[in-house]
Amino acid sequence: MVFPSKKDWWVRIVIWGAALLLIIPPVFFPNFGVWMTPAFLDKQWIKVIILGFTGILLLWI
Repeated sequence: MVFPSKKDWWVRIVIWGAALLLIIPPVFFPNFGVWMTPAFLDKQWIKVIILGFTGILLLWI
């Protein structure tokens, strides 16, 4: 038997909002925020990959 999970509308908004906040800012606003990373990780494409992967992982939920 399969029991589909019931998701409320506010849970969807929280998940989508968090995912979009992780994906959009590093792409369009690369110098926005405080990045406390070592010098070898202080490249834009590394930030986009890490935060983009985290946002996609949230959307997969």
